[in-house]
Amino acid sequence: KVKLKDGLLLSGSGLPDVYAAKGFHFHWGTGVDQPGSEHCIDGKRYSMELHIVHTRNNMSMSEALDDPQGIAVLAFFVQGSDSAKGKTVKAWKSFSKNLQRIAKKGSDTKLRGNVSLHDLIGPTDLARYYRYSGSLTTPNCNEVVIWTVFTEPILVPFKVVAFFPFNLRSTDSSVGPHQKNNFRPLQRLHNRMVEASALLKPPLATTGATQPVVPNLSVLGIDVLGVLPI
Repeated sequence: KVKLKDGLLLSGSGLPDVYAAKGFHFHWGTGVDQPGSEHCIDGKRYSMELHIVHTRNNMSMSEALDDPQGIAVLAFFVQGSDSAKGKTVKAWKSFSKNLQRIAKKGSDTKLRGNVSLHDLIGPTDLARYYRYSGSLTTPNCNEVVIWTVFTEPILVPFKVVAFFPFNLRSTDSSVGPHQKNNFRPLQRLHNRMVEASALLKPPLATTGATQPVVPNLSVLGIDVLGVLPI
């Protein structure tokens, strides 16, 4: 988990308020062999998933947990690929080296080098995403999250994907078990409505009827809280 300084704000695109970034974290599988994203699209699971967590009106996290729309999470797929290149690759390699300094559970450190979220996200198309209301993916899985899931994955070298489970331990021992598969299992859609951004919506049917876009997106959480306009 990476804590961010104040000043990074998120608003617009159907969000009900201004949200302040608090930090970001990752979910992964066992490395290259077993993917570990928390969302799947059309049954595809990606190597990892990056979550940037924001709270409404710069609330504390405890305050946001009492607000049905208290948290907004931007979710990015991260995929190991031989096609990874450019400034994004350099940023991920630089960032992942810090993992060696927090290998044990409960450890913390200040990031070395310049780490930019903009560089980590890279050229990902921010106009293509799905939106739904759901829950946190860690206990108590509070139903307070507006999820925005971007469809275009961030491409990183396979070495970066392997770095997370290889370097991090699930206990405070340097020889303890490696931290693997830290993603929540997929949950049923139930009555939740999933919406698509304009660039993902198919043309209207010939009847002219406007239907909500419900892609085959496996999501997390329990029950839908409501539908947000996009």
